[in-house]
Amino acid sequence: MTQEVSSVLSNTLNPPNSATLTIRLIKNFEYRTVKYLILHEVNLETTTVGKLKNIIKEKINTIAGFKPFRNVNYDPYNNSSKMTQEVSSVLSNTLNPPNSATLTIRLIKNFEYRTVKYLILHEVNLETTTVGKLKNIIKEKINTIAGFKPFRNVNYDTLKLYTKAHGAKTQNLTINLDHDEWIFENDEATLISHKLENESEISFFNREIYEAYKLHPEIKWETNK
Repeated sequence: MTQEVSSVLSNTLNPPNSATLTIRLIKNFEYRTVKYLILHEVNLETTTVGKLKNIIKEKINTIAGFKPFRNVNYDPYNNSSKMTQEVSSVLSNTLNPPNSATLTIRLIKNFEYRTVKYLILHEVNLETTTVGKLKNIIKEKINTIAGFKPFRNVNYDTLKLYTKAHGAKTQNLTINLDHDEWIFENDEATLISHKLENESEISFFNREIYEAYKLHPEIKWETNK
C-alpha cells in the first residue's frame, strides 16, 4: 500500500477546487529579489487570472512581511523574457542569503491519512535561529493564523529535514521514514548547523506518533467523503 501511494504525484493530492499555489513575487530581477507566497484552497475551476491577481495583491498589502514588495506594479506582461530566463537558471537555494532564508514547514497532523498543511516562513536567519526558537515561531503561527485551527490539537515536538531545494525527494509524500539523523534533536543548535539552506522543507510532527507510524507505515483512505 505504501509503495502504491508513494507513486502518486503531489499535484494529485488536492482536487482542482482546493489547490495550493506557490506565488513567486519578483521585486527586482538584477538583484534577484524574490519572495514566496503560498495560497491554499484555491478553486482552479472558478478563479480567473484577474481574480488571482487581486488575491495576491491583497495579501501583499495586508501581510506585514510583504511591505517591502508593495512598491512594485506587478504585471506579468512587463516581464523581460531575457531577464526571466536568466533568473530562472539560478538555483533557488542561492537566491536568499543565510540570514534571510525562506523555509517551508510541513505540519503533519496525521500520517495515515496524509493530513499535511504547509506554512511558509520568510526572512529566517539560519545563523542565529535555534531549533527551539523555530519550534516556537511555528507554534505561534499555528495558534494565530485562522487556517491552521484544525491543526492545533497536536503536540508538535519534533522537526526533521524533508528535502532541500533541488535535492532528491522521498517517495513517501507524507514524510521521509529513513534518515533519522535528519531529525533536529538539539533545541540549542542553530539551523545553519544542520546545513539548512534557503527553500529547505522541514516536517514538524509529534515524535511518538511518528515512531508508531514507522512500525506500521500504512495509508488509510477516508471513505465518508
